[in-house]
Amino acid sequence: MDLSAFASILGALGIGSFVGQYLIGAQGRRQVRSEVLRRLADCEAARWAGPSDLPDAPPFQQAIAELEKAAIVAATPRNVVEHYKLLAYVAWWKSLQDAEDQPLDYDAGKIGPELTRLSREAAWDLQSVVWHPRIGRIRTWRRIKERRRVVAEAEPGLVRNALEYLGGKPLPPLPKAPPPPVIGPPPPAPE
Repeated sequence: MDLSAFASILGALGIGSFVGQYLIGAQGRRQVRSEVLRRLADCEAARWAGPSDLPDAPPFQQAIAELEKAAIVAATPRNVVEHYKLLAYVAWWKSLQDAEDQPLDYDAGKIGPELTRLSREAAWDLQSVVWHPRIGRIRTWRRIKERRRVVAEAEPGLVRNALEYLGGKPLPPLPKAPPPPVIGPPPPAPE
């Protein structure tokens, strides 16, 4: 039996159309996933307020809007996209503050190593979910929760501003630090 006869038998059974639709659908899914990654790269390039090597990068808010559109088409989990948006906005505002504080400095727009690490990890989580939707969803929810806690401790004002701007629900309040230990003799007792 040659290949054409085998293909016609599969077609007659309806299996050929199913396989064809699956293969065509896989190509379409790859295209929309690649669009999400392209928009994520635009966001990462646009969130630095300092001197940029990419003068044609879109403005940050436009890049975020395009990322959201692509993520909706690709059926990317909303909580992962929202988490990336939150950290990207915090990093962008921190970068703007530094650029305004040091307008003549070549290194203006720095955000610090901890915020850099957190925002890059959020971008990596988004990439992971785009390429491996089922596996990525399992891995990310705990990391998102921990990363939100860490960034809320590091930049509480910027996180509050970002949440208000994005219309998100506020983070739970941080526990109060215990009072510092008293060193020296105890205070006199009241009489």
